[in-house]
Amino acid sequence: MSQIKLDKKIFFTWLGIIGIPLLVALIPVGETFTPEVKSFFVITLFGIMCMVTGPFDSAIGCLFMMCGYCLVGLAPFTTVFSSFAGTVPWTVYGCLLLLNIVQNRTMLIERIACKCMIITGGTYNGIIFGMIILGIAINLIVPGVFTGLAIAAIAFGICKALDLGVSKASSGIMLAAVIGFIDAWRFVYCPPDMGVLLGIASAVAPTDMDYLTYFTYNVPWVIFPFLMGFIITKICKPEKTIDGKAYFIQRQSELGSFTLDEKKTLIVLLVFMLYLFTYRWHKLDMVYGFVLAPLLLYLPIFNVATKEDLMTVNFPMVVFVAGCLSIGSVATYIGIPQLISDIAVPLLEGRTNTFYLGFVYWFTVLFNLVMTPMAMMTAFSVPLTQIALDMGMTTAFPTLFTMNAGAYNLFLPYEAVLVAGMYQGFGNTKLGLFVKIFVIKMILTFLWIVFIMVPYYGFVHII
Repeated sequence: MSQIKLDKKIFFTWLGIIGIPLLVALIPVGETFTPEVKSFFVITLFGIMCMVTGPFDSAIGCLFMMCGYCLVGLAPFTTVFSSFAGTVPWTVYGCLLLLNIVQNRTMLIERIACKCMIITGGTYNGIIFGMIILGIAINLIVPGVFTGLAIAAIAFGICKALDLGVSKASSGIMLAAVIGFIDAWRFVYCPPDMGVLLGIASAVAPTDMDYLTYFTYNVPWVIFPFLMGFIITKICKPEKTIDGKAYFIQRQSELGSFTLDEKKTLIVLLVFMLYLFTYRWHKLDMVYGFVLAPLLLYLPIFNVATKEDLMTVNFPMVVFVAGCLSIGSVATYIGIPQLISDIAVPLLEGRTNTFYLGFVYWFTVLFNLVMTPMAMMTAFSVPLTQIALDMGMTTAFPTLFTMNAGAYNLFLPYEAVLVAGMYQGFGNTKLGLFVKIFVIKMILTFLWIVFIMVPYYGFVHII
């Protein structure tokens, strides 16, 4: 019986992967929808459907897509695969290698977690805000998407140690871990997320960015995760008083003194952070920091990292990122963004920037129901950026920042692989509370964009 169900699942998965692009292929060509444009959408939809439905690793779908662009002659091989020579995939690679080393060779993440919880008092409210602070701190120290799973594991460990089971209290702690981590990306530059989005859009607009500039453009968002933490403490209020300070002090004691490897790693991380935040003075690309930081830990003077850390890096993630970037490169090469903009701008004529950014936000939120955040941002960042520029916006940044804000405002956990992993991987969060918190977050994010971020973007002259 299980074999039959599996076969049906595979059948319908491939029916969608092949059927949806085939429907586009049946659309007659015309003056606007040329054979070249049709080929682009058919091949791109095939790649995106592979990402969404997951019959195999997303990197395989990206390679099929990139080869397809070349085989039908949409763009030269050097254009399609030029993303591998860019800085974004190698910045992501550096993030993944650094994360491997920190997680495999040190207990730094758990040490930081204990310190955050002790500082915030160890009460239930303190744990909630401690998780928010932890999410921000870890994004600064070890940037990268997959670090969120380590934070979720720490949150689950706290719930288990305090014997919270499946309850409001455990749901609140897990949700604080999720929200603290992903909402930090609004003001802490994350190369595997915002870096990829900016890299894709660079096909049609200048999108050079560094940590300090990104923070400057988005500083009002700093308050937002703490606002969500406050809401969590009210909606997920525990039935009994929780005081976990003794547990965190004990756990910190069990971790003992910093090891020599941890001290060496911490020195490299601090120098790495200094490098990232002083870009405007040294003018060296961020990629050198992300690649050299983990490599330094291989040198004899440090001797922390091992061959295993290098061999277990999730390299398909790098291929996936390069594939996402190639969509923008090929689309721009054949004029797709301008074509979409020529159609959309007359329809948006006379609308304000606030209206457009509101449209971008809800467009992103709704498309995320059927696409992963990265697949959705990959597909739409270039045309939405082109439309914004043609409407007279000063830069691409407000549109891209708004897309990023919408991408991780979810109705259900399945919409984002990272969030699903953080939520479903431990099984102690009530789905009803997840939906309630994220719907509130979704509405508050929209209001925050309209009433706070749009005026602020005008203040810093990027809109």
